[in-house]
Formats: sequence, C-alpha cells, structure tokens
Amino acid sequence: MAYALVFLLGALIAAGSTAALRFRPNPSRVTSRRDQHRRLLDKPRVGGLAIFLAFLLAPLIGSALVGDVADIIDDDWQALAAPLLGGAIIVTLGAYDDVWVADFKLKFLGQAAAGLLLFLMDYRIDEIGIPWGNGSIDIDTGFLALPLTLFWVMLASNAVNLIDGKDGVAGGVGVIAAVALAAVALDVGRDLQALMLLALAGATLGFLPFNFPPARRFLGDSGALFIGFSVAAISIEGARGPGGAMFIAIPILVLGFPLVDTVLAAVRRLLESRHPFFGDEDHIHHRIERVLGFGPSLLVVSLWVISAVFAAAGVALHTIEGFVMEVIAFGVFAGLVLGIIVALEYHGSMWNAPRMRPVRKGLGLGLDPSGIPTFDPTVVRPREPIVADTDDEAQR
Repeated sequence: MAYALVFLLGALIAAGSTAALRFRPNPSRVTSRRDQHRRLLDKPRVGGLAIFLAFLLAPLIGSALVGDVADIIDDDWQALAAPLLGGAIIVTLGAYDDVWVADFKLKFLGQAAAGLLLFLMDYRIDEIGIPWGNGSIDIDTGFLALPLTLFWVMLASNAVNLIDGKDGVAGGVGVIAAVALAAVALDVGRDLQALMLLALAGATLGFLPFNFPPARRFLGDSGALFIGFSVAAISIEGARGPGGAMFIAIPILVLGFPLVDTVLAAVRRLLESRHPFFGDEDHIHHRIERVLGFGPSLLVVSLWVISAVFAAAGVALHTIEGFVMEVIAFGVFAGLVLGIIVALEYHGSMWNAPRMRPVRKGLGLGLDPSGIPTFDPTVVRPREPIVADTDDEAQR
C-alpha cells in the first residue's frame, strides 16, 4: 500500500500543478531568430517544475498519512535527500534554459555539480557487478568512481533530453524506466529507492496527459533532464546486488532506447564531419516519422513500445539465472539495436557519410543506394547544441 499511495500522490500532485502552472519563455531573451519565432508561439513549459514538486511532496505527504511510508523514509533520510538536492540543481538549470536559453557548457557544468553532490552524499559507482551465470564478477572502480558517477548521470540526463523531440516521448519513456527499475529495487530490498522511483513514475504519469499529442504543456529541458537524472541517480543504489555492487547493465538496458539514440546521434554526426553537440533532425523519432510515415499518436506509442521492450530486457537480466539466459537477454538488446539501425536505414546513411569515404575506397566499394543520407544541411542549427535543443516542440 505504501508504494501505491506514493505513486498515486505523485500523479495527483503533478496533474494539479501542471494544470495550474502557466509560465512561458521570455521571447526577448533568446539566442537566435529561429528561437525567437518558436518561443513567441510557445506553450507553457512546466513539466520539470510539476514533476519535481510531485516527486518532492509525494513521499513526504505519504509519510504523514501512512506509517509504512514513514518507516521506509526514516531508515535513511540522506538517501532521500541526495536525489532531491541534485534534482533541484537540474530543474533550476533546465528552467533557466526553458525561459532564457542556456549555453550547453553551463548545462554540462550544472549537471556535473549535481553529480558531484550525489557522489559526496554516497551515491557513487564504487563497485560494478557483471552478471555471469548464477553469480557475478564484482569490480572495484577505485579512483574511477567519481568520473564514472558523473559520466553516468550526465549521459542518462542528456539521453532522455535528446529524445524529447516529440510530444509525450520522454515522459512515457521516463515512466517505463522508473517502474522497471522500481521492480528491480524492490526485489533486492532497496525499499527507499523503489519508493522514490515510483514517486517519479507517478509524477511523470500525472503530467503525461497534458503532453500527449497535441500537447497543451511542454516538458522542457527542466523536465527531460530531471527525469533522466533522477532515473540514473536512483539506479546507482537501486540496482545494487546483495554484495553491494551496482549492476550497471540493468539500468543501461532499461534506458536502452534513449542511450542508443544518443550514441547513434554522436556517431553519425562525426561521420558526417559535424560537431556531435550540434543538433539536427535525424533522431530515431524523426526517422520513424519519415521512413515509416507514422503520425504523432502512433509515433509516440511506437516509441513507448520500443522503450518497454528495452526495459523488459533489463528486468529479465536481473530476474533470470544462468549464463545462457543472460546471453539471450543481451542478445535481445543487440537485436533491437541492429533492428533499429537497419529498419530506419542508419546503416546506409552512415556508410555513405563523408568520413567513410576512405574506408569505401580501401575496400573497393561504392555508395549504398539503399541508405541514401537523409540529413538536410538546411536544418542544422550550429548555434544550438543538442543539450539545448531537445524540447518537445523544438524539432517540429
């Protein structure tokens, strides 16, 4: 009952605050003419504030109503405070960008500060467990604990932010990932982390009806970054095994969809001789829209299904026993990645990219006619890095 109550409170608080909040970006404080036009027509970007408020209040109100919730929180207040304080930094940073547009360097700095705070409050990747049959191989990360912690939370934060190019996508992916990791946390006895993940899932679900196409409210960088940060941060403790090692493969699989999109974006931009931080309109959701011809509603549902399959593979990796079954779980992940690349013709466009010319020449091969590059130079926004150009409406 404790977990269901916190989930429900998160949804109700987020829905109420989303309906009430209506602030809009300031069109006089933008960095480009395109931003000026886009933000003059903007809808309220309140997702981050609404979700964070619900994430904060749901456990606190729940603890006042039900003794079981209070018992879970009383076990370790610091473990509850760390994601909340780090999340407050992320939401503040994202809200600033939603209103005035922040430089990507400032956003990286803020994310690093939030990650450092987590590390100082004992959310750290100090030991990694690798699934292997009925046991695991535990690796002490030593002096790499801090950079690994920072890299993980920054990667996941920006990965979720990157897929926030269409209404409803990032919110739905956040709900799926949080619920999947909550199931893992409950199974390994990480009750507080499970409670926080369900509060996050409920809060995001409460916002989602306002963001489903056609959106009436936008998630904004404050929301997308916060969802990614919170899932990554809580998974550091929520995905630990009995021996105390973090099974990093589980949250990687659960967040497989946004992580694959991020890696693909970086690789194809480098192959096209472009800066990996400069935005474009060639993400997975753009390809599905162009190649498969999906409309807004079908597009977002299809992306939720893809995310759910990745999340199921992550939970399966945790629950199954035996080396062969673990290989099968990883095989599902690899098959999904390969299927996305081939179905959306990324293999062809990357093969035809300028930086692959020496490889093609060396092998005596030409262009691949089945994968003509879909990148259009006219949509490149060289002044807008990917971490600052991933709002719901930014890619329309």
